[in-house]
Amino acid sequence: MSNEARAQQRPEWSPSVWVALRWLGYGGWLPFALGLMWAVSGVATPVAERVLIAYSVSIVTFVGALSWAWALALPDLAPSERRRLLIWSVVPSLLATACVAWPSPWMWWGLAGVYGLAFAMDWRHNQILGWPLAWLRLRAQLTAGAVLAMLLAGFWL
Repeated sequence: MSNEARAQQRPEWSPSVWVALRWLGYGGWLPFALGLMWAVSGVATPVAERVLIAYSVSIVTFVGALSWAWALALPDLAPSERRRLLIWSVVPSLLATACVAWPSPWMWWGLAGVYGLAFAMDWRHNQILGWPLAWLRLRAQLTAGAVLAMLLAGFWL
């Protein structure tokens, strides 16, 4: 089935869904920003750094898990497409876990790379998924915020 055909079969996301996506997505930047500010403040820096690491790994793991959900929820996927989504869905968590074994600043820069790769794969997978372009724009903005936080952490921590 073509991407256009899939996009036409997907239910429209209501304005209230878009509002929720934006509020929850942009609200998800807050722990990045607060964790980073806390970590560079000098107050309980090791604790703040661990919190920022945990949040960073959990969010990129969540992003990967979305591919698992799509692979299970979409009945019109070819077996090869479903398999590709399932395999990819675990890669961000594995890569992020490997990154936290690296010393700073490489850990942070590695995490930034994992976020960038996750977005690139979402963009690529959208060729078979056919989600609205507005979803990819939102994902790009959210990824940019996470990558910026990781890069700043790499320079400051």
